[in-house]
Amino acid sequence: MTIETKYDIGNKGYWVGSDGTWKEGEICGVFIYNGGIKYTMKEWEIRNKIYLIYVDEKDLFPTEEELLKSL
Repeated sequence: MTIETKYDIGNKGYWVGSDGTWKEGEICGVFIYNGGIKYTMKEWEIRNKIYLIYVDEKDLFPTEEELLKSL
């Protein structure tokens, strides 16, 4: 079985955070589940700790411009 994703690990992506501001981060992982595809995004790195967030594929954009167009 082959599953196609829009983005690859290592790509940069843009999304709107829960606080309403747009964010950018590096894709660190891809999760396939019954509801679709989620990407693990690197949000911050502070003192050797990496903070990740999960973003649905439909909410992730390859460029800042495409994110802004979707709003």
